[in-house]
Amino acid sequence: MLDRLISKNEKILEEKFNIKPKLTSYKTYNKDGWQKFCNSRNSINKAEGIFLPRTLSANVLKDSEYFETNFNHEYFGHGFFCEYSLIGRELVQKEKELESLEKKMLNLDKLPENTKITIDNTTPYFDNYVSKRKKLTNFVDNNLYLYEGFAIWMEYFLAKQKGSIEIFNKKFDTLDIYLKKSFDNLKAFEASYGEYDLLTCLGFEINLNSSNKN
Repeated sequence: MLDRLISKNEKILEEKFNIKPKLTSYKTYNKDGWQKFCNSRNSINKAEGIFLPRTLSANVLKDSEYFETNFNHEYFGHGFFCEYSLIGRELVQKEKELESLEKKMLNLDKLPENTKITIDNTTPYFDNYVSKRKKLTNFVDNNLYLYEGFAIWMEYFLAKQKGSIEIFNKKFDTLDIYLKKSFDNLKAFEASYGEYDLLTCLGFEINLNSSNKN
């Protein structure tokens, strides 16, 4: 079922934008596994999907009525954004730089997966670590409305293509006002200028034939 979903959506995105997620991976969880995953990352359990830019990995709770649209949000929305937009690529780069410094500080070749790490303030490079962590946090905060807004827009776009807009609308009604506004702004831009110009404005590096542009 999931393989078919990915295949169909990749075909839609390739035909429309000539690109698809290539580096992004995914993992799905049952309720118990999801709780353990969220706890390991100090994440809120009520979330049903989490994307990790550092590893380009979409993590999604299987046991949800919104599983398909959640998967589209994490895998195709955030994955698409992080692989192809300038903002997303910079986010991944900043995460990778922080990961490299963390490994150096902890004297590890690889950081443990889904495990909380503690950085001692007496460790060499600690001030550099704090600086990089602060810059990353500020970068995320400054671009969160685009990062999340686009992922919701991708849910919407794929739902329209597949004729499943009802489930998108039902989930959309549960979102907070900030997320709704982020999406509404992108949707309004798309209505005025089209999907291709929306992605171009968001810094996506895509190359389409003129016949694909709307």
